[in-house]
Amino acid sequence: MRIPLALFVVAIGTQAALGYDASALKVIGFSPDGRYFALEENGDNEGGHYTTTIVMDVAKSRSVSGSPFVGIEDNETLDKANARAAKMIETLGISKQPSLTVTVPEAKAQETADSTPVDKIREAAVKVLTLPDGFGPGARLTLTHSTRPSRKCDKGEDGAAVIRLRLEKKAAKPVQISGARNIPSPEDCLIGYGIAEAHVLHLPDGGSALAVIVQYFYNGFEGTDRRFMAVTARIPALRQ
Repeated sequence: MRIPLALFVVAIGTQAALGYDASALKVIGFSPDGRYFALEENGDNEGGHYTTTIVMDVAKSRSVSGSPFVGIEDNETLDKANARAAKMIETLGISKQPSLTVTVPEAKAQETADSTPVDKIREAAVKVLTLPDGFGPGARLTLTHSTRPSRKCDKGEDGAAVIRLRLEKKAAKPVQISGARNIPSPEDCLIGYGIAEAHVLHLPDGGSALAVIVQYFYNGFEGTDRRFMAVTARIPALRQ
């Protein structure tokens, strides 16, 4: 079974340009019908405190129109961006639904570079995650990627990357979830990635909404940067 998904370009070029830090993750949740999912990454760098809120169309695995909302304290965009994000989240009814969540301790997703060195997180990145039975019997996620070479990237770095996720369950065909381009600008070259969290919301029709948080790493101005993205999908009910 294959679910085609549109490419999701993480449009955080302004934030990435400020560089050399690791964002922390805050998952906002799903809408009750599973159509939307939202997350926020935040941290501190030379521009002050920043936040980026991304609201996802789950079935299309891409941000909705108007998202992401990027705010930086020192240029007085923080409050405005957060207010616009809060309005969309309220309009779409996104909140902490009773969903199942699996976190990867090695990702330290709620920590910034101030508390844990970024390279240690990168070295411990997890690409295969076994899921509890609530995700389905024998469920697990496998994360891979393909790249396009870039002359702007040094040896050991990859150019623009497309993240691919494979969801496997017992007694069911694997679901290939693909199509998340995770480099925010051509100057940023991938040097690592891994699964940070997985969330599933079971729906009344027997299907589910899936959101997998991927952390990715690239060389910033003064060291390794860590950012987050979401790869999402609507998983239909299994046919008996």
